[in-house]
Amino acid sequence: MIGPMGRNIDSLIYVTRAVIESNPWDEDPKCCPLSWRNEIFNHIQSRPLIIAVMKDDGVVKPHPPVARVLDEVASKLVQAGHKLVSWRPGALHQECIDIMVCRPF
Repeated sequence: MIGPMGRNIDSLIYVTRAVIESNPWDEDPKCCPLSWRNEIFNHIQSRPLIIAVMKDDGVVKPHPPVARVLDEVASKLVQAGHKLVSWRPGALHQECIDIMVCRPF
């Protein structure tokens, strides 16, 4: 399932809060009853993010302009005080790609 899209973070916060405050668990038993907790939201907003970055998955290499932009964004995130960690795909990554594109093993 693809989540909501918005023009900025404030719209995404608004939509997320509206969905949670509509109590979807009353209609769908697969939804966990989890209320909007403003104190936790504010605490999370006040700390740096930890962001995983995968520059190359070993299957598809990004085009040089895409790789350059990824490096620029990573640099700006570090300058803003966030922590970046390298994300490497697991052993089953190629198998997942094969299944996704219906290639025989």
